[in-house]
This record gives sequence, structure tokens and C-alpha cells, in this order.
Amino acid sequence: EDAVRHAFCEAVERRERGEEEPRECCVRAGERCVELKVPFAAGLECNEGHFVCRECLEGVTRAAMSADLAVKRRHAGRIACPKHPLECKDGAFPDADLARVLPSELVGAYLGSR
Repeated sequence: EDAVRHAFCEAVERRERGEEEPRECCVRAGERCVELKVPFAAGLECNEGHFVCRECLEGVTRAAMSADLAVKRRHAGRIACPKHPLECKDGAFPDADLARVLPSELVGAYLGSR
């Protein structure tokens, strides 16, 4: 547990200093992320370390918005890590984080669809 906490603290400190290394997108469906690592600021990372680039996150968000009601209920209408639930136990991404990364019109539509 201490090792996990220590790694988390180091990651937070690197983010605050702007020293984040580029990440590999866990979805890898976007034009930019298939062959390239993506700057950390151009996506979101769940608490278990799964990174999603902006382009793939837009696709995940659009898919969640058009999902049937049973699927939406599973996550209370929120966007979860694409690896959830099979490979990730983290909850949904905070709306504030989505708003920081996604286009404002998509965030508005997403919030309205919940």
C-alpha cells in the first residue's frame, strides 16, 4: 500500500511540475494515437493509470451519450474508463476533468444527455 501511495504522490508531483511523459492511449482508435504517444495534457488518465487521448475520449463520450438506458444506468450516465469493468475498477471520470479535455459543445451535450 505504501508503494502505491508513493507512486501516486510522485505522479502528482510530476504533473504539477509539467514533467509528464507522453502516454499510450488504451483505446488506440484515434488517428494520432495509433502509432504515437500522446502528451499527457491531451487526454485523461483514470486512477488506475489507463490513459485515453482526447480523440478517443470524444468517441467514448459520444458512444455513452447514445447508449441505451440500461448501459447509462450502470454508470449513472457518467463516462467511465474504457477498461472498466474488466480491467479497471476505477469509477467515472469527474465532469471537471472531462470539461478540461473535451470540446465545450460536447461536454454540454453529454451533460444534457444524462
